[in-house]
Amino acid sequence: MEDHHHWLASHIEEVTQMLEGKVEYDIGEVLTEMNEKCIVLKQPVEDVKFDIINRYFDEYMNKHAPQRYLSDLSSKEWNVKLLCKITSINPKEVKIKGESKQIFYGLLADNSGTLPFTAWRDFGLKNGDVIQITNAYTSEWQNDPQVNLGDKTKVAKSNEELEVSWKPLNSSVSKNNGSCKNYNVIEFTDGLSNIAVKVRILSLESREVNVNGSKKTIYNGIVADESGKSRFTAWTDLGLDQNDTVKLSGGYIKSWRGLPDLQLDERTEVEKLAGDSLPSLEELQAGRELSISEVTKLGGWQQHDWLLSSRHPKIIARSRKPQTFSNRPFSSLVWPDIH
Repeated sequence: MEDHHHWLASHIEEVTQMLEGKVEYDIGEVLTEMNEKCIVLKQPVEDVKFDIINRYFDEYMNKHAPQRYLSDLSSKEWNVKLLCKITSINPKEVKIKGESKQIFYGLLADNSGTLPFTAWRDFGLKNGDVIQITNAYTSEWQNDPQVNLGDKTKVAKSNEELEVSWKPLNSSVSKNNGSCKNYNVIEFTDGLSNIAVKVRILSLESREVNVNGSKKTIYNGIVADESGKSRFTAWTDLGLDQNDTVKLSGGYIKSWRGLPDLQLDERTEVEKLAGDSLPSLEELQAGRELSISEVTKLGGWQQHDWLLSSRHPKIIARSRKPQTFSNRPFSSLVWPDIH
């Protein structure tokens, strides 16, 4: 027995020499762990020493790692410490070594911008949570950094109020948004991409849909500028609220029931604007008044809300298809409202 204790003492001394003056450690914990694993469980002593030393260094590095901003990160970094807000999170089933596993993906935001993340296990996160992350790591996804929350990552909910920026930090997004073309709502047509538009959010609601077998929250509503209104769909939470005045960059147009639908996703950049930069919510909801001659100058009937007037009672005119006024009775242009 004495030989065992003498043998163990020499290995404990090696461990403490590695730790002394470099990290904080508990000699009692080291003694107990070495005795239990090496003497009782008969685990290889070199493996036990390696695990103890690594654990103490990991704990020290996690404790003393500097707080980072998302904008500081690059690909292939380790021991990343962040204070972020979950702005989008969705479950996903993947195959790893032939076995199904549920992971979670979405967007993290801090006051420097947003980056995508993947959580490789369930940390109990919800959209809107402010979290303190330690020992995360980054990888490369579509030539940009992505934050990964792995088995050794620690996540703690925080009560701290965090002001976030909705600016995507992905270089591909910045490149796309730099080449965006400015449009008015009245110019929306199916197939447009890299759109930049200044609008007011007239209405906004969220709903759950199934995407590839997983539940996902999307956001629908109506946006408007002085030229007209359009439905929009946001595939991630961009921090929009009813009556916000914003510039949206990086969107694209798809047709929905014959009408243009502005599509927004994690690549979309949101810039909050002064509230008086566009007419009020009430004015935009009421529609725009145009004479028939003005509509004709604009190329005829478009898929937008126009309040038509020719010194007669005002009529709200809407259509589900692009049409013109040629050889058509005025009354045939009256359609139900956009919803």
